[in-house]
Amino acid sequence: MKKDGLDIKYLAQLAQIHLSSQEEKQLDKDLQNILHFIAIIRRVNTKEVEPTFQVAKDVQMSRPDQKEKSLPREAALQNAPQQKNGYFISKPIGWK
Repeated sequence: MKKDGLDIKYLAQLAQIHLSSQEEKQLDKDLQNILHFIAIIRRVNTKEVEPTFQVAKDVQMSRPDQKEKSLPREAALQNAPQQKNGYFISKPIGWK
């Protein structure tokens, strides 16, 4: 599905995802809406706006490191669905 230089099948191939024809149509519609929104934003005159990388000026967002007493192991594990030898048990992430 190619529209205005946007090839959904090619993009899906690059992303290594399989799309049904319905998903291709929906993705095409969503991407066209995103590109339209970007075009609107690009028309905004920002010549008099000073560039910035931080919108909250002069605000310290992090706290200083402080040594504190840690949570006792029993308290940390009290609501764990599974535990063994004082450790949490969980399914591996990213494994099939």
